[in-house]
Amino acid sequence: MQREHAESADPATSGLHGRAGMVAGAGPNSWNAMPPTREEVVQLIRGAFLESSWIVVGEILDHYGVEPHEPERERVQVAILKLSGSDEGKLLHFVAAAKQDYRDVLWWSEYPEETKQ
Repeated sequence: MQREHAESADPATSGLHGRAGMVAGAGPNSWNAMPPTREEVVQLIRGAFLESSWIVVGEILDHYGVEPHEPERERVQVAILKLSGSDEGKLLHFVAAAKQDYRDVLWWSEYPEETKQ
């Protein structure tokens, strides 16, 4: 089964929507989407950050998903990447937020219009 590609016009998140954006559950139309894979997370890192940052960004992201109460590792990591907008400071912030309550990060990422209200 092939997944749909949805391109973003938003330059702040370009490279973060494509296949993995849809896979990550981009709102109410994602009910049948498959969860993202580790390979997709790596591709998003490579599309959003400079090559010199890839390893560090991966290590930062990998702080989420190590504890038993941190489910859906790749889905949450995709949400963190989307929210970070290629900013390592924001990446750290959203990893910390996900470790507190991963549902917040998913909500902010997948339902951005509702969070602006």
